Amino acid sequence: MGNWQPINQQENKIDLMGIELSKQINCAIRYLDRYNKPIFECKHLVTFPQFAVGPAYDNKKWSHIIQKHEEEKDLIDESIN
Repeated sequence: MGNWQPINQQENKIDLMGIELSKQINCAIRYLDRYNKPIFECKHLVTFPQFAVGPAYDNKKWSHIIQKHEEEKDLIDESIN
């Protein structure tokens, strides 16, 4: 049971980062482990690596994440339609 707590703390931080990311970009997201790399993906299929979301979450500086979402969601939406 000694290893149980850190795993739960890590999962809890991932959940909290996902919740805040969703609020900041005003878009539904999900957490994936693609190619052994943890990422968040929004409903527009824009991906956000955990290594980029983590510092935004810790420092409460989301401007670059929000900008990435706005720019890429439009490109992806245009390519689908």
